[in-house]
Amino acid sequence: WRFAMPNRRTAFDVSTAQLQHIELFGLLGGFDALSERLCDMNRPLLLSHLYLLVRPIAKAADALSPHYLVRWTRKTMPSIYARMQAMSDAQVKECDNTKLTGLLYNLKLLLRHTHLNADFQYEWWQLDFAHKRFKSPYITLRIQGLSELCEQINKSEQHVLNPSRNAPPVARRPGDPEPAATLHSHLLPCEAIAKWLVERNVLDDLYGGNLHIEIVKRAHQIPRFLGLQGCLTNDDCDRLFDAWRGKHESFRTPVYEAVAEIVNCAQVEQVQHIWKRLRATPLAEFDELLLQSVAKFSLHAIVNMLERHTDAFDADQGPPLFGLEWLWQLVQDDSPLVAEAERRAAGATAAAAAAAAAAA
Repeated sequence: WRFAMPNRRTAFDVSTAQLQHIELFGLLGGFDALSERLCDMNRPLLLSHLYLLVRPIAKAADALSPHYLVRWTRKTMPSIYARMQAMSDAQVKECDNTKLTGLLYNLKLLLRHTHLNADFQYEWWQLDFAHKRFKSPYITLRIQGLSELCEQINKSEQHVLNPSRNAPPVARRPGDPEPAATLHSHLLPCEAIAKWLVERNVLDDLYGGNLHIEIVKRAHQIPRFLGLQGCLTNDDCDRLFDAWRGKHESFRTPVYEAVAEIVNCAQVEQVQHIWKRLRATPLAEFDELLLQSVAKFSLHAIVNMLERHTDAFDADQGPPLFGLEWLWQLVQDDSPLVAEAERRAAGATAAAAAAAAAAA
């Protein structure tokens, strides 16, 4: 037996006939031919072809010799990654999502069996491919890529909170070393993802010139995550703050919500910078929606100071009010404001004061 391993039959329920077929396929050069075809970058392949070429060895992984499987995977995997990254936007758009899901599963299966993923090779590649789709000119692909980025963030955050959550047992072969982590728990650290997002200028892609309402609605998790990881800068806050200017209410609402979430977890410098921008906004630009945003900002900023940054203010004087007194002055002003805006400003003042008192 050069390719199949008969002693795997009992542990993985592989029949003798299956072992013989796997061995014969290997002796005929089948597995080597698959590898050569995948590594030949001069001959293009569609994603459906990649799926079909990877599937046979992934299906046989339980019964293959560990030495051969590691050698095959180590040689072939970089070419598969390179092929997928080199696909055009049109080719990615035409991908069958079922085939893509199947290909990703098979790649993950091979890495699990060979223990070659100690450096998070698969996870980094998955993020890169999600970013490739997010950068596409097609809105459907952009939404898919953004959803995958947010999903990776969610998984890593949940893993930090509860490392053993839903971690399923991983099937191991007789004599295999104990894996350092299960396939489920092998997730990128939050700080590594945050650094990657900064290096890829993802915030600029979200709130820059190519602004789209469907992207903005789904994007608030990323600036919040960067704020939690301490990776937001004043320039990032300016980019987010400027995204609503001159836009319809449908754009402004999710941007305001994103700003509120940032304030809830950002560093003191960024909170103060956003408040400086809000205060510099001309009075003529204020409407009901912006008043609501200021009220949310005040609430989140005061609570953030009380919960996270008590060393940033004098305990006897209390935290900065971040617009709470400004809202109160606006209520008292004799300027001709709309009655509804006055009512909402008064309500926001009361809500922010109550929340600050409860947090204290």
